[in-house]
This record gives sequence, structure tokens and C-alpha cells, in this order.
Amino acid sequence: MTDIPHPTSPRTVPPPRKPRDARLDFWRGLCLVDMVVVHLLVQGLQIGHYPHAIVGEYLRFAAGGFIFVAGMGVGRIFLPKASDVAQRGGAYRSLLARAFYILCVHYTATLGFMVFAIVRDDPLPPVWVLMRDIVLLRDGYDLLPFYVVMIALSPVLLEAIRRGWGVAVAVGSVALFLWGQQHYFIELIPIQQTFFVVLWQAIFVAGLLAGAAFPRYDALRPAAKVAIASGATGAALCLSVFAFGWHFGMPKPGWLWFMKVPLSGGEALRYVAFIVAIITVTDVLWRFIGGTAVAEFIARLGRRSLAMYVAHVFVVGLLVPLAHRWPMPMTWNLIYLPIAVVMLWAIAFIMDALGQRTRGLPMPLGRRRIFEKWPVAATAVALVIVLGVWAHLKPLPPGASYESPDDAGFFDGE
Repeated sequence: MTDIPHPTSPRTVPPPRKPRDARLDFWRGLCLVDMVVVHLLVQGLQIGHYPHAIVGEYLRFAAGGFIFVAGMGVGRIFLPKASDVAQRGGAYRSLLARAFYILCVHYTATLGFMVFAIVRDDPLPPVWVLMRDIVLLRDGYDLLPFYVVMIALSPVLLEAIRRGWGVAVAVGSVALFLWGQQHYFIELIPIQQTFFVVLWQAIFVAGLLAGAAFPRYDALRPAAKVAIASGATGAALCLSVFAFGWHFGMPKPGWLWFMKVPLSGGEALRYVAFIVAIITVTDVLWRFIGGTAVAEFIARLGRRSLAMYVAHVFVVGLLVPLAHRWPMPMTWNLIYLPIAVVMLWAIAFIMDALGQRTRGLPMPLGRRRIFEKWPVAATAVALVIVLGVWAHLKPLPPGASYESPDDAGFFDGE
């Protein structure tokens, strides 16, 4: 008779995990909030000139912030494991598995977006051509493939940092960025629209190095942390003035360019300064804000950052047509910004609830790790169905569009 494993046996109960750093989830969540807000504006939500400038330009940080925090998470979590010979191999294999998982998410998300295009009656190539181009990374959006490359390279970067070559990693990254200003298009990487690897890698590596140094930062006295937060905030303000001062009649600095595509030096510095200011200021205030309802609300998004990144496209795809079909005064459209954030949070809440029920089922760990992914797939299918139904509820009024005339696409990375 075959033995049935007891629910509390080692085969069925996952090993205890170290407590998550709630700050990392909070910072990821802030980037997601900014991302969905900016993408609503990019896709044509009209909220008025000045609110658009403030929310969509002056306070825009998610593109660089998301990448910086991603690198920071790798350095913060995996460098200690890489420094332990017993955990090193497992840590590097885990990163490579994560890169493959993100690639699979990219394929799934891109196919979902193609379904979205079909329900909108957008012209598409033959199915076999479409599938070939998606699999070969000729079609789709380039942020997730960028993450695949950087996560796959992370074991090499971590090994170099572990061996004490952190300065060489930083210098090499900056040198590659400078070289990439004139040679940013690489033929070996098919999808290149916004996140050119040789340019945006500098922000990821900066975050990774910051994550590696984070324990030393965490050990600083409060006064030193306040000084760092003040310096980062001052740098972010100065760079923002350089970037947007011409809106108010100030001269543009001829020695510093601010351009996102391709990423310029000034824009990269502004992104890094902005997210470092957010990280350090909120860290100084964490004893007051950590554990509050607002912090928990935002951290829930950060704990599901990859799924929320995909889901936010569908949220934007639902709300922007709604604003076009039933137009209101522009400033009233501001209500869609918190609605979008709450919708994302609701999706994360449902996924957490489904995942919690899954974790309560006795099963081998290998099967559990696969089964725990089903809430992601179920959510994606539900979003595609809802969006398909919504697209046929009511035609858009004459002259209205899902996209603004100067649209840069859902994944312009803001």
C-alpha cells in the first residue's frame, strides 16, 4: 500500500521563508502607481494641461524607478546568498529560472495583447506569422525582454561584486552606456523600441550596486540617512529644473540632454536621483508610515509587481475607452487615476486570496510551485474576456480613439 504523505511532512510543507522587506514591496508599488497613472495619460485620458504636466511629466519616474528597484532587489536579496558557498549555486539557478519565467510571461502577455487587438478589429498578420514573430521576439514590447537579459546576466554581475570587483562593474556599465549613446541598436536583440539594453542596463546595474550596499546604508545612524535623503532630494530637484525649466522660460542646458528614447545621460541621472530620493526619504519616514493602511495598500501591489505590470495594460484598456465614450469635464477625469489604482489593487487582492487557498492544499512542493501560478493565469484569462466584451458594448463616438495622437504605446515604460 502506497504511503500517503502527511500534510505536515517535508514533502508537502514549504520551507520557512525569511521575512520580506516591506520597503522593497512599497517602492515597487509606488512605481506601479506612477506607471498606471502615466499610461492613462499617454493613452489619451484628458485631465487638463496643468494636471497633465504635473502628473505626467514633472512627477514621472516609474520607467527608471522600476528598473532601479528591480536591480536593487537582486543585489539586496541574492548577494548574501551568493556570498555563501552553500547557497551560491542555488541562488544563480534561481535567477536563471526567474529569467525564463519572465520570458514565458512575456509570451503569454503578448498573446493576450494580440487577443485584445482582435476584439478591437485591428489588422493582424496571419496567425503562423504572428506566432513566429512573438516566439522569436520580433513582435511585442521590449521591457520584459530587457528584464530577461538583465536577470540572466545577474549571476555574472553578482559574482564580480562578490569577488570585490564592484568598482569595475560600475565603470564598465557607465562605459557601455556612453558607448551606447551612438551604438544603442544591437542586431542580436530583435525587439528594441524603448528599453535598449546597452543604455538602460546602467540604471539596473546602479540599482544592483545599491542593493549590494544596502546593508551598510541600513546600519547608518538616522542623521546620516537624513543627510543622504536631503542630498538625493536636492539632486532630483536640480535635475528636474534642468529637464523642465524651459517650460517656465528658463534656458535649456546645452551640456545635459533629457531624452527617453534613446535614453540620454540627463534623463538617466534624473530617473536615478528621483527614485533614490523616494527610497531614502520614505526610509527615513518608515517608522511613521511602515505598517499603515496606505503602506500596506501600496505594498500589496509591489508583492505582485510582475503580474500588476501585465494587468495594468488591461486596466488602462478598460478605463480610457470609458472616458472617451462618456466624456466629462477634463478635471473630472482625474477620478480615473485612483480608480485605476484601486482596480489594480483589487486584482492583487484576488490573486493573494487565491494563492493563500492554494498554499493550504497538501501536495508535493514541485507541484505546489506550479499550481501556485494558476491565479496569474486565471486573472489574465479573465481580463482578456472582460476586455473583449467591453470592446463591443458600445462604439466610440466619432473622432474618439483608444490612443492619443502622440501615443508612444502602452509600454513606453513610464
